[in-house]
Amino acid sequence: MRGGSLENLRQEHIGRLFLLGSRVFERLALAELRANGFDDLRLVHLALIRALPVEGLRTTEIGEIAGMTKQAVGQLAIELEKAGYVVRLPDPTDGRAKLVRYAARGQSLVAVIPQVLLRAEARIEQMVGGEDFIVMRRALRRLLALSGEGQEGHG
Repeated sequence: MRGGSLENLRQEHIGRLFLLGSRVFERLALAELRANGFDDLRLVHLALIRALPVEGLRTTEIGEIAGMTKQAVGQLAIELEKAGYVVRLPDPTDGRAKLVRYAARGQSLVAVIPQVLLRAEARIEQMVGGEDFIVMRRALRRLLALSGEGQEGHG
């Protein structure tokens, strides 16, 4: 899309398409999670789940990875703790900080994530076609490699 009206640009610029495409993927993944019995999860919860490694992490570090405030991460952690997905513990190295770790239900969630992601990808591949899916993945990998994103130390 080159040129065109301001409204066309607002609707069709690559950033918006990336954002909306990401939302499609997240909704498909959430539907798969719900089909696997995790029907109390909401889209907003995926930000914390995506950023939380198996060994756990401080809320401030989760916020840095997820691009969220410590307060927003704290609120999500409280919601996910009430639902049995995570536990919040005092950080042994800093009593003011909280560590977030997966509880038993969260560990069950983590166990199905690989299959959920593969199914969500398969749905997108079905929607756009195999060849376009391969081209899209290749282009995104190249973009990330050239920009330095997706490497260690980048969220």
